[in-house]
Amino acid sequence: MAHFDRGRASESGEEPAPNAKAPKGKKDQKDVPWQSRAGRALGKKGGRGGNNGGWPTAPGSPVNLNPVAEALLDRLLGDPRGVVTVERGRIDGEFEDCYDLETPGEPHGARFSMDSIFETFLNF
Repeated sequence: MAHFDRGRASESGEEPAPNAKAPKGKKDQKDVPWQSRAGRALGKKGGRGGNNGGWPTAPGSPVNLNPVAEALLDRLLGDPRGVVTVERGRIDGEFEDCYDLETPGEPHGARFSMDSIFETFLNF
């Protein structure tokens, strides 16, 4: 079994989201990162009907979520109480083995591929 790499997990949250769309007016600039993996995941969680999960938000453009989301991910990864378990969950739309990070007392967690690549935030 692969080893969970917290450093790689943190770095991957800052990488451009694979399914992010370019900002308006920049469709021809495919190399311009729009949202990070963490920013896109947080935007999806916080943008759902009323944000009942208490997810952090940022005003303005969705790209403003990047630093907020990356800080949340790093806080979760850096908490010594965090527990990483191997679970079955959705990774790129398919159910497969993954790492779930849960911290006792925290309402939020994170999911990672078996290569320690950030996939999404979780509600607990």
